[in-house]
Amino acid sequence: MTQLSRIHYNNGTDTPFMDVTGAFVISDLRNVLGVVLVDLDHDEDLDLVSSIHGLPNTLHLNANSGLSFSTSHPSFVAIESHNTAAMIAEDFNGDSLVDIIAGNLNQRDRYYTRNWRTSPARATSLEIDTESDYLTAATLTAESDLPPNTGIDYFLSNNGGQRWFKVRPGIEFPFPTFGSDLRWRAELHSLSPILTPELDSLTITASVGLDAKTTWRTMHWTIGELENPTLESTVWGDAANPDGDLHNNRFEYIAGTTPTDEASDFSLTIAPVPGQATQRQIIFSPLLPDRTYRVLSRPDLASPTLAPLGSSTVSDDAQTRAVTDTDADAPARFYRVEITLP
Repeated sequence: MTQLSRIHYNNGTDTPFMDVTGAFVISDLRNVLGVVLVDLDHDEDLDLVSSIHGLPNTLHLNANSGLSFSTSHPSFVAIESHNTAAMIAEDFNGDSLVDIIAGNLNQRDRYYTRNWRTSPARATSLEIDTESDYLTAATLTAESDLPPNTGIDYFLSNNGGQRWFKVRPGIEFPFPTFGSDLRWRAELHSLSPILTPELDSLTITASVGLDAKTTWRTMHWTIGELENPTLESTVWGDAANPDGDLHNNRFEYIAGTTPTDEASDFSLTIAPVPGQATQRQIIFSPLLPDRTYRVLSRPDLASPTLAPLGSSTVSDDAQTRAVTDTDADAPARFYRVEITLP
């Protein structure tokens, strides 16, 4: 009779299955005539092999998720259909791998032995580009055949494999590393001993040339330093602070200061205006022509938002700007300079 197979979990009491509702192994209706529990993938938990009448016998790897097989997907032991009434799993040929013997009704019995891997297979390219310029972003597209319970993960590197990044096919990936050696890697996964993914073709479209931030970096660090990913966190990365001042490299890039010189800093001063009790000057430097500056204020630190000054005047002197808040009669006011770099 065709019904759903179930697994009943021991409740740990003297009546281990009292009021226990069986969980479905899978949702498909099958004529299961027997099961074998054995560690097929050598991960120290029991996997399930079902002998089925009139359909291919199935393998269920233990999901080890607390629900065991109820969340796992079946794979075929072999693609042919038999009337399997009995099954046994042991290492019959002494190769430390579990083999399967299937006893079939009115058919020849079958012996299955296979050296199969549960760890992913990996394919890695050599350098695939001939560009001498630096690679800033890339888009990988792939054509593949993915049978049930198989998959492929893709990775890209622009520095010769020193650092790999997992990417999604068809989505452009901007490289956070500095390099001109483009390579790809694919990791092929399968939960089945007889099914494997196939990678048919792979195409990568890359963007070359230095962006503004990378060009700025080349002004302060050598090419060798920028091509070394181990120096990202301490030397040339956005969060690094190699000169030990109050600002990281990202701030120094936006503010236009020198990231390797502690004395090169963005200065900000708030000063009273002589003879004007209700005015304050916000004085800051350096002032650079390719940046936009805006002074914002709020009445207290607890206020969640900052607003532009309602009434102000601006005076520039070389690389210094003085913004006069002409309506600073509140008991307190806190200022911030917002810098925008196109």
